[in-house]
Amino acid sequence: MSLFKTFKGRLRELHLLDALWAAPDATLLILYGRRRVGKTRLITQWVQQRQQRALYWVAEPSSSLDQLRSFSQTIYKA
Repeated sequence: MSLFKTFKGRLRELHLLDALWAAPDATLLILYGRRRVGKTRLITQWVQQRQQRALYWVAEPSSSLDQLRSFSQTIYKA
């Protein structure tokens, strides 16, 4: 319950993440938005609470090839 106190106003987002996680089909979530609104904090906290394997990757401003290489390496290491 402490997670809900930590993220005021994020109950809807947390429920959405839980619903996507419970879905029978594979899901790719692309989270984007304005800077400094808590996107990274929300996702990292949610991943930590799950007690299951999850993949979290942040795209850097670089070429498509570099992003694909970075993403592939992250998947390989997971």
